[in-house]
Amino acid sequence: FVPRKEYLDAEAFAGIIKAYQKGAFHVFISMNLSASLKHVIQAHQLVEGHPPAGKIILSFEK
Repeated sequence: FVPRKEYLDAEAFAGIIKAYQKGAFHVFISMNLSASLKHVIQAHQLVEGHPPAGKIILSFEK
């Protein structure tokens, strides 16, 4: 996969998935919070201020 201006989203997504599966990059997760209003506010404040080294995940329970 070589990025180019006219790529399709599906093609780009497939390229990213293949690279991830090969271990070409890692997604670091710093926090996994339930998607309550309290945690949504907390996550927003963290991203606005000094973001943690990693992604903040908000999980919705079924």
